[in-house]
Amino acid sequence: HKKDCVNIKDADTRLIDVFWNNSSDTTYSTRILIKTNNINNSLLDIVTKSSQRNVNIASVNTVNRGNDIDYELIVKVPNKDILNLFMTDLETLSFVKSVERINK
Repeated sequence: HKKDCVNIKDADTRLIDVFWNNSSDTTYSTRILIKTNNINNSLLDIVTKSSQRNVNIASVNTVNRGNDIDYELIVKVPNKDILNLFMTDLETLSFVKSVERINK
């Protein structure tokens, strides 16, 4: 419970302080699909965004779709918050049409 939880607001005893392990090296793999409206290879911009967030790219699959290129990435992230920030960063790139997490 948090300190302000209504279920324990009157409790005085048997409370202990807890902390999250923020120094963990654990990473989680997930797939994302980046749809672009660019026939030029924009992978450098994508890799730059991943580097800025310390997101490791484990795999890249490039799919040509006429005048567009889609990138299927497997990325390794420490948590979902970092994944969401990375995906938001990608959406700021002018050539990106959409970014989504995919399951295969």
